[in-house]
Amino acid sequence: MVKFLLTLCLFTITLSLKSIIPAPNEVTTGNGKITISRCSIQLNSNSQPLLGIHESFFNPNFACLTHDASPFTIQSKVIDSSDSCTKESYELIITETKAEISSPCYAGSVRGYSTLFNLFDFNEDYSLITIDSLPIHIKDSPRFDYRGVMIDTSRHFLKKSTIKRVIDGMVLVKLNVLHWHISDDDSFPMYSPSYPDLAKDASFSPSMIYEKEDIDEIVNYARQRSIKIVPELDTPSHTRAVGLHEPLRDIFTCFNKHKLVDIEGFAATIIGPPPAVMDPTMDKTYEFIKNIFKDLDEYFKGDMIHLGGDEVLTDCWDERPSIKEYMKKHNIPDYKALLSHYFDRELKIIQEVSPSKKFIQWVCESDTNIQYGKDVILQYWGKSANLANFSRRFPDNKFILSPNDFAYLDCGYEGLKGGNAWCGEFSTWAHMYYFEPTSFGIHKDKILGGEVCAWGELIDDDDIETKLWPRASAYAAAFWEPPRPPKADLVRLAESLINFSRYLQALGIGTSPITGEYCERNTKECFTEY
Repeated sequence: MVKFLLTLCLFTITLSLKSIIPAPNEVTTGNGKITISRCSIQLNSNSQPLLGIHESFFNPNFACLTHDASPFTIQSKVIDSSDSCTKESYELIITETKAEISSPCYAGSVRGYSTLFNLFDFNEDYSLITIDSLPIHIKDSPRFDYRGVMIDTSRHFLKKSTIKRVIDGMVLVKLNVLHWHISDDDSFPMYSPSYPDLAKDASFSPSMIYEKEDIDEIVNYARQRSIKIVPELDTPSHTRAVGLHEPLRDIFTCFNKHKLVDIEGFAATIIGPPPAVMDPTMDKTYEFIKNIFKDLDEYFKGDMIHLGGDEVLTDCWDERPSIKEYMKKHNIPDYKALLSHYFDRELKIIQEVSPSKKFIQWVCESDTNIQYGKDVILQYWGKSANLANFSRRFPDNKFILSPNDFAYLDCGYEGLKGGNAWCGEFSTWAHMYYFEPTSFGIHKDKILGGEVCAWGELIDDDDIETKLWPRASAYAAAFWEPPRPPKADLVRLAESLINFSRYLQALGIGTSPITGEYCERNTKECFTEY
């Protein structure tokens, strides 16, 4: 038998084992091999939701032909299936007749099933499966607890079916958080029980509203796959669409103040809707905050909620003398302090509404003078080179790492009006895979995890999957696998991404090629082994 070990200083690959991403922590393999019919696989599990995943993965896209092969059984044993049990560790043993997945929690059984599915080598019509290197014994667990994907349904509305396909892709690479940026300046597509006409006034069309039953369906679909949904309502900026509902118009400043920019020297143009900002001195603002977060708390039963908080154009507050009067009365010296005052007041209200939830806010380099609660999780979206200095300013806070030069999927594409993307170069799959969370001066204990961001200005139903995959899987690996050496095995990495893309295609999920077809079939000729 051959040992497959992942340690802090060694990344040894057993080439006889099928390359998958993320790679398991510890693997023992043999020299056996079986070929079985897809139709002969049966799942026995004491957890009903796993049966649903199995049925969706072995869907009608796969052929089902008779083959002279013995039955193959998948047995899954979960010690604790309750939602409060969140450990993702698992043990997987594969022999010629069965695969056994054992885990302390349901989440671990889903991760183990994902590994098993990725070890299947399908033939051209997906009717036959070959498994090499038997027997296989895997012990596995994640390095970081939070591994996410952000979707944006304000700039472009995403259908339920699209969101479900995103979730299915996440399952295959052990991503466990779907961060849902629900609303922004562009639209507010969620039905609000507190404001029944809000979505009608603020969505792109009546058909582009997530009703309660739509949200319930998406939440339950994700829960079955052990994926947590973290909803975001970004305030006090990035929420102008709320003001399209006339009764809430007065809580916004700069509501009709367009931002003019120069694009490639040939046009002064408006970039999207005006960047309105809430008035942080009005009681009505906080009444809205309380009501809308009550709605979110009712829809999303998870333990996290995202408060947004980024890119606040404080000069919009110059519009109202009442804001300066409020600042003078409350001894607030400047707009940075006023923003901190808003965050503090907002957080206290939401803590009353959702006392059991943890809270997340966006941060970047320019936010060092803002005060955040020490229990607030900070999602860093600035440049990776500035992460160390920023994190030292907030020693008590945990961080989610989304530096835009690694984790922003819109970077490198065109801008909204024909110019270049605001955030520079395209992040390739190799660039994202080589991201080492602890190499930017922030201690491992302060890192909750990482997240790729699919901002929706130029992403919609038709291309979100090809923008996500397989690049997001490379970033996901950085937060599941132990630290990799600076020069990882490109042959293994390329094979892993090619295999992953093939599974996505079989499941009807879009993906982009990482190389030419010749190199897909001849990886050892095209890539380097270290």
